[in-house]
Amino acid sequence: MDQFIKVYRWMAKTGLSPEEILVYALINSFTEQGIGYFAGYDGIQERTGVKSRKARAIVQKLVQIGAVEQSKQFVYGQTKNVLRSVLNFAQIFTNDV
Repeated sequence: MDQFIKVYRWMAKTGLSPEEILVYALINSFTEQGIGYFAGYDGIQERTGVKSRKARAIVQKLVQIGAVEQSKQFVYGQTKNVLRSVLNFAQIFTNDV
C-alpha cells in the first residue's frame, strides 16, 4: 500500500530521534487509516530508508515506551506481527495536543 507518511509537529517534542520519529510516523499513518502496519522491517527500510536491523531496535523501543502496540493478526492468509500506534501518544509527551 502506497501512502504518505505524516510527520506532525508534536512528534518533534517527544524526545525521539529523527529515525525513531520517521518509523513512528509510518506506523501512525497506517493506524490513522484504520489498519495496522504489517509489512515487516524490510518494509520499514523500503519506506523510510532506516535499515531493517535499526528499524527492529526502534520498534522495540517504541513498544517499550508505550508509543506502539504489537499484536499477532491473520492478514492475507498468514499470521503477521501488526504494529499500531497508541493514539494517546501525543498526550503522553505533550500538553498542547
